[in-house]
Amino acid sequence: MALNNLGAGLLTGGHWTEAEEVLKVAVHIMGNDHVMGDKVFFNLGSVYAEECSMEEAAIAFATSFLYSFKANPDLSDPSALMRIALLVPPVSNSSSEIMKIRKLFEQRVRAIVHMADFGCEGIEDGVLQDLLVIEELYELRKTIRPLKNRISDPSKGLQTPHFYLHYHGAFDRPIQELVASMHILLGPTDLLVPSSPMIHPGGRLDGFGSRKKRICFISSLFGEGEPHGLLLQDVISNIDKRYYDVYVVVIGGEQAGDMINKSAYDVIAVGYDWHQARRTLNELQLDALVFAEMQNEAMSHMLGFGRFAPVQILAMGSPVTSGNPSIDYFVSCSRSEHPLLTMLDESESHYSEQLVLLEGLGISYPRPFHLPQAAHLSSPERDKIWLVDLRLPSKFLHFRKYTCPQHLFKLHPDFDAVISGMLAGDEGGVVLLQSAESGRKTGMVRRRISRHVVQDFGEKAGSDFLKRLVFIPRVTSDVFHVLLQMSSVLLHPFPFGGSKTSSDAILSGTPLVTLPTPYLRGRMVLAQYFEIMDDVQVYDCCVAASVTDYIYKALRLGINDALRYGVKELIGRGAGKIFDNESVRLEWLAFLDSVLKNPPELPLQDPLKFSRHDSEVLQNLQRRWIEDTQVSVHD
Repeated sequence: MALNNLGAGLLTGGHWTEAEEVLKVAVHIMGNDHVMGDKVFFNLGSVYAEECSMEEAAIAFATSFLYSFKANPDLSDPSALMRIALLVPPVSNSSSEIMKIRKLFEQRVRAIVHMADFGCEGIEDGVLQDLLVIEELYELRKTIRPLKNRISDPSKGLQTPHFYLHYHGAFDRPIQELVASMHILLGPTDLLVPSSPMIHPGGRLDGFGSRKKRICFISSLFGEGEPHGLLLQDVISNIDKRYYDVYVVVIGGEQAGDMINKSAYDVIAVGYDWHQARRTLNELQLDALVFAEMQNEAMSHMLGFGRFAPVQILAMGSPVTSGNPSIDYFVSCSRSEHPLLTMLDESESHYSEQLVLLEGLGISYPRPFHLPQAAHLSSPERDKIWLVDLRLPSKFLHFRKYTCPQHLFKLHPDFDAVISGMLAGDEGGVVLLQSAESGRKTGMVRRRISRHVVQDFGEKAGSDFLKRLVFIPRVTSDVFHVLLQMSSVLLHPFPFGGSKTSSDAILSGTPLVTLPTPYLRGRMVLAQYFEIMDDVQVYDCCVAASVTDYIYKALRLGINDALRYGVKELIGRGAGKIFDNESVRLEWLAFLDSVLKNPPELPLQDPLKFSRHDSEVLQNLQRRWIEDTQVSVHD
């Protein structure tokens, strides 16, 4: 028990190698029927998943369920089987592998949905073998009873949502809705049942039209400097407190940032206690509940299924639909969505929620102050940052630096073509990528890029080019901002980009090259550029139409000093417009005011609403949207 708890703590803290070692010792000393077996193997599976060892993770989760099933066949918790179904590697080797991963993901989730009502009966042997993984568990398949409503604490059982799936850049709504149906079927019977008195007309607070409305913002990422907290900080600060009581619920161990603390009527920490969080949200008797995101951790993901207010809203902290029937609105903006989005029919809509398109930018962060300025550093100080803090080999000190300042899991295999083109196109340039926390992930990305470069240019030339690919360490915030300023060109990944890092990049003045893709998650930089430049300037300098155009624009900016300095000056003149943007705040406040004056009717939700997608239709939609994206990327 002590080793398991230590392993779980190390896992939560991101110390995956140490966690694996500790949990393996626990496995070694316990017997085959040990009472802690399900917990130890569950945590070990989570460690393997974080380390990108998917086969080992599946075996560990299957072993966890086996221990639970042997202990109590009729009440065994299926969380471990659910974790097998939701496994997505943080790093993929190719676009074709991504297609296989998504097909397997859908197949496994669909099997779990079936097992909720019927157990293993009726599932094809191959599908069942893949889900149950280990032979001993597969042999028990006929004794596995329906799994419906077996998970009493869904946040603990989920532990980690299918976060990495969305970095594939595909059409995710059908899969999101399918996953939602799985959670509804496996979770407790009251998961969807409205429990707050505000949901029942007879139990609402009196004087709805005249009293102050109660609105709550919830996230695990409201800590000081956290992007998702900064995304909503201006809204929270400027809601008219004469008409609204503003509550903030903080998930996890961090405290809310200073500005959010000062702006809220009350800030309530619920830790990771699922039941306490539900009680807290019920007792607040809310008129509206705003989720900053729902894909980053399990508590907010699963709390979203509850109905705690007549109006429930998802902000674009995680820029993908929830697929959740309890979420009424998804807040985006017109500049960041595909221009043809409103022409799609219902089956092809990107969102299960009602989409709210704020006018203009839609995203605004508080302008950071007291940032270090690379221009104020002496030449030796700048060299020290490159050589010591960033560990750049000294032979590259005076090379042009093409930097992608994003997490490695954001680098889709299609982005490898950009890196390959940059290495080949500028012999006086070096490409800088940020190392992952796990050396295994960094190695996987390095090997994948190496294969691409060698395939493009042959063994000899490719090997020479790859000498100019450098993985720099993760650094402090101050060094990171200096890195952005000292780089020659910044490379924004696709099909999943970002908003906070791109805001920091634009503030640095260094040209940031981007390739917009069909979905919100790949178009946020485009919205920011439209705020500071006109259309001609945007597409001429920094926004690409294809991979070839991306490489051309990045190389032109790197090699042509006069052009680069001109673009830096242009960005510098307009960069302030994307921070503390009053129109974003006003659009948000107008939306909240509108929906709270006219709360929607709340029909009883059908738990199976989203489990009835035809498998072939879903696969065709997935395939078509991925192919469309790849055509636009490779054209």
